[in-house]
Amino acid sequence: SKPQNDILFVHLYLSQISHFANINQHYKQFFGIHLPPSRSCVAVGSGTLPGGRRVMMDCVLQLGSGEYLRHDGTAIGNASSFLQQNIQNKQHALRKTLHVQSISNWAPVCIGPYSQANTLRSSLVFLAGMIGLIPQSMSLIEPCNVDGNRRVVDWEVQLYQSWRNAAAVLDGLEDGGGVMGGKLDDCLGGLVYISV
Repeated sequence: SKPQNDILFVHLYLSQISHFANINQHYKQFFGIHLPPSRSCVAVGSGTLPGGRRVMMDCVLQLGSGEYLRHDGTAIGNASSFLQQNIQNKQHALRKTLHVQSISNWAPVCIGPYSQANTLRSSLVFLAGMIGLIPQSMSLIEPCNVDGNRRVVDWEVQLYQSWRNAAAVLDGLEDGGGVMGGKLDDCLGGLVYISV
């Protein structure tokens, strides 16, 4: 198994958003497009990353989870003891992914080579970063008037849509028993990036 297959979440920081398309190509080469990790990608501005770097990342991984995800369920006698134990464990899956690859009504399609969610041991969910995209059109949501008086600013309406998108992905998860995977109330934490 390739060590990068064990990575289930990546925080990717870019000095400029103009690096996004190029970094996606390198990212795709490294991780592939089959069962990639979830990812949060943020442009932080020139001179922000240490040492003048253009890219920085940190990762969360579970050793052996890449082999588990890619195992076809046959010939477990040839598998490592770690893999055998996790395949035979019917209480929880070591790792599952959710990777929406086409336009939908319920969640935005991935705009890069990543999964919307990676679930570890049927309980800890790593969601990809969400932006205020409308799933059906893949366009950013526009601000609107509230009560005819106050105009909701861009970041407020985009933040609200981001939370709706995150909730939709959580709703789309299944724990294997037919029960939906989670809700925002279950979140332990989250990061919100706002540009000024």
